[in-house]
Amino acid sequence: MNICRIIFLIFLCILVPSLNVSAQEGETMPEPSEKGVSGKETGTASTAPAEPGTGDEMPEFIKEIKPLEEPVFNPAWIGYLLMAIAVVALSLALFCYFRTRGKRTTEKKFIMPSPDEAAYALLDELTEVERMDGKEFHFRLSAILRTYIQGRYGINAPEMTTEEFVPRIADLGIPRELRKCLKSLCRTSDPVKFAGVHAVESEMRKDLMFVRNFVRQTTPETIPHVGTNKPDF
Repeated sequence: MNICRIIFLIFLCILVPSLNVSAQEGETMPEPSEKGVSGKETGTASTAPAEPGTGDEMPEFIKEIKPLEEPVFNPAWIGYLLMAIAVVALSLALFCYFRTRGKRTTEKKFIMPSPDEAAYALLDELTEVERMDGKEFHFRLSAILRTYIQGRYGINAPEMTTEEFVPRIADLGIPRELRKCLKSLCRTSDPVKFAGVHAVESEMRKDLMFVRNFVRQTTPETIPHVGTNKPDF
């Protein structure tokens, strides 16, 4: 918006002097001569007032009519007009340029991370297990795991209950031992989340390590991700 204001001010600086010049020229234009109304100057018949009572009297307003004036054309107006058009064109070009540039910058800022990158970033927030409540920990760990599965396999796991999700684990195409551990984690987390069962710190670390390994083992090798070399807890 600041650029548009600057361009508008430049446009005014160009246009206002031209208007002043035109006004000054209009003020200094010579007044038309009144000699044209006399018969001696124009070569026409004399318009001397007729004698009263003869019927040849002319109305006063006809006597005051002046000859038509030719319009004055100022060639400088063409230059001012061209300058104004150039300023408008430049303004539009700058506006389109900065608008397109802003869209490209916004698109770069909102690049979505891959499912494994998002999962690793969220798992890093759960490393301080000893300072977390067991119920909150399992809610967050379960949400991270199910969101990763949704992004990797296209299954709407976050919206499913455990009873709905466990049968769908067979559709993931993962090794048998990994399926077994995943089902076990889902079943042991529910009592902590919904029944108020106390969570043991060592079990919380074990579950965190499993989810991290699950993400690592199910991420295709062709897709680089962050956190593969991080130590497990």
